[in-house]
Amino acid sequence: MPYSCKMIPYQGLKIKAEVDVLLEKSDFSLARRIDKPLAESGIDCSCGVPVIPLSAPLLDEFYYRIPSMSMTFVDDEETCEAASYKLCELARDNWNGENIDFSNYENAIEKKGNCFQIIYSAKNLHKREIPYVRKFQKQSEMIECKIQDLFKKDKKYDVKGSIFLEHSPTNLNYRHFELKLQDAQGKIIKSGGISSYPESGKNETSKSGRDCFTRYVLKNFLAKDFTIDKIPEEASCLPESIFFDDSFSDEVREKNRNQTKELFQLAKIEKQ
Repeated sequence: MPYSCKMIPYQGLKIKAEVDVLLEKSDFSLARRIDKPLAESGIDCSCGVPVIPLSAPLLDEFYYRIPSMSMTFVDDEETCEAASYKLCELARDNWNGENIDFSNYENAIEKKGNCFQIIYSAKNLHKREIPYVRKFQKQSEMIECKIQDLFKKDKKYDVKGSIFLEHSPTNLNYRHFELKLQDAQGKIIKSGGISSYPESGKNETSKSGRDCFTRYVLKNFLAKDFTIDKIPEEASCLPESIFFDDSFSDEVREKNRNQTKELFQLAKIEKQ
């Protein structure tokens, strides 16, 4: 099955949809492509429900993708197949709201072989609180955070961060989302150092609470509660209209959609 026109944005769609609004309508599925055969991933399916063991190298790969881990909204076989393509160069640049001529990007997509997809529920990854411990490096940092009452002799304090999803359309993937992490002050948390899991027998090498936070996300949200290459039966489809930009008329939007589809079909014919 070739790449899907359903993935290509056109003028008349929102530059960015609010995930809260989407989830008010319905939960939806997000796919993450894994570029290796399932048998080599380390995923344990022996109990009927797939999980990623904490010792699996796949979690280390995930670790370095956070805090902007890419996922694709999928709702049928066609979009699942399209989500297995790798976008390169301009194809993965942020969409600017204009119509897309597929012929300008057809060489910037690559069909990946020997891959599979892990599919998560959006509601399980959006606005979930995460407890973690942050260490102060200097006294001034305490003052900036205005938490003098929580400052302790061991220079640690407990806070709650969170993970959330953000719609981030690209030139060839309007359905692109990113998993983000932030601390209690709303600052994006970035991974640093080498990940480590006490349960896996590895040495503890984390140098900051940020690493602890990231590992918590991996263990409690990404290592479980997913399906493989299959959208859960209970998952619903979001109506296309929920992505419409109301500043455009239905007539203009339909014209742009048809034009984008025609250019897509023409590029495919010319390539053949």
